[in-house]
Amino acid sequence: MRIVRLRPTGAGMRAGAAGRHLPRLAQVTAVLVLSTLLQACGAVQSRTHGHTGHESAAGRCVVQEISRERLLDAEGRQLYIYPEVMSRSSRGEMLLAGSYNLIQNVEGKWQPFAKDSVFGAVLPPSGGARVVISPIPLHLTEGIRAVARPDGTWVVVFAEVAPQDTLRDSTVALWHGVLDGQRWTVLERLPFPTPDEGTPVYARSGSRLIATGEGLAWALPHRAANGTGAFIVYEKIGGRWAYEIIHSGYATPDLAYSDDLGLVVASHQADRRLREDGSSIVLWVRQPTWRILHRAVSSSRSEVRRAWFDDSPAGPVLTWRAEVRGPEGSSRFEAHVMHGSIQKGDGPIVVLDPAVHPFSKVWFLPLSHGVNLWISEHAPPGGPGRDIRFARDSAGTTVLLGSIPSPYEAFFGAAQTGPSEILISGLAMDRERTTLFSLLIRVRVECPRTSSWMDLLHPSRSAFRPGLPLPTISEIVRDPPGQA
Repeated sequence: MRIVRLRPTGAGMRAGAAGRHLPRLAQVTAVLVLSTLLQACGAVQSRTHGHTGHESAAGRCVVQEISRERLLDAEGRQLYIYPEVMSRSSRGEMLLAGSYNLIQNVEGKWQPFAKDSVFGAVLPPSGGARVVISPIPLHLTEGIRAVARPDGTWVVVFAEVAPQDTLRDSTVALWHGVLDGQRWTVLERLPFPTPDEGTPVYARSGSRLIATGEGLAWALPHRAANGTGAFIVYEKIGGRWAYEIIHSGYATPDLAYSDDLGLVVASHQADRRLREDGSSIVLWVRQPTWRILHRAVSSSRSEVRRAWFDDSPAGPVLTWRAEVRGPEGSSRFEAHVMHGSIQKGDGPIVVLDPAVHPFSKVWFLPLSHGVNLWISEHAPPGGPGRDIRFARDSAGTTVLLGSIPSPYEAFFGAAQTGPSEILISGLAMDRERTTLFSLLIRVRVECPRTSSWMDLLHPSRSAFRPGLPLPTISEIVRDPPGQA
């Protein structure tokens, strides 16, 4: 039995559920407030087997910031795209899409496209971005997800909300499309539950869209007709979409695909088998009907606030954001990851970041040669600012590679652009020019020798050991040439 470091909490699931829509609303509100003010002013370790360490000089990975630039379209206009989707195609193009976007008009002023048509942008390997037109009014979209196809196109899914739904919580339709980088070649409605079955809700908290062994899969929170919670799983098999509703209680699902288990749902929910469970991570599998495989993370160790499933060459990786209670009602948020077999659920839990922003996402990127990289928004409670942190794992230990002061005003996204290259995008503000835009930061991670997931089983194989102080990445370019 491994020692539990994180202290038990008594907070229930409802507190987390009630605040689930706040991150998106807070960010959108911040964008509106910032834009309005600028224009108005005119000047605008729990079950922790490993620990956090540093790498030796002989085996240190190097994180290098390559460039910073503003997102511009082919006409030179600055863009802000909310980074719900960052997906690289086989042609090397990056799809950046979201449900709240800004664009600089011909008069140089900024206007939100919440009632207009810009769905996102496609970033080619060189040159300006191509604007993607939304197939329905953008202010009605929610929960955009995409996955790249081998032919260089993207499969895209998203929810449509009612015009009068100011909280954007209830869904009236679900859509599936194929985007070739220039236009929508396919656009169709997905089958929708009957009134007796209830309705999908909180699409922004839905899972990734993933490719499975047979087709595609997507999961969303669901509200049954009697008001109880559930989640709904959509699958496309043999060219046809179908859905299943799993009555789990209120849940936020994410998806992964395992060769051994098939489709696996990591559900952030209360475990209804336990009387006092508040907010755990429960794994569901279909064998042949949906059932609970096991409780991967218990709320007795920390209060789980959001969980993410990601793919790696060794199988699914489970990462989550946890709230840890301190003295006199204080709390902080940590980023955790579970290693080992998802099927057994007995791997060590490692603290990736001891202080993350309470509404941020922790990004997992499997780089070349077995390097598993996490990017988090480090935000110590009461601290002077936020950092973008880069960490990797080695033999069950989190190794800090470096950090940069975060230039972003809100949520940022991250995606791979090559075997060791990363693109980060988020909202930045030019206070002198009174503009908001997407700031693109390109980063390269190079390791002289990479470790593999086998290092978790055989630590002596790893070339990385704790030792020297954490290196810091310097800010190389604040503005691209010609825009200083």
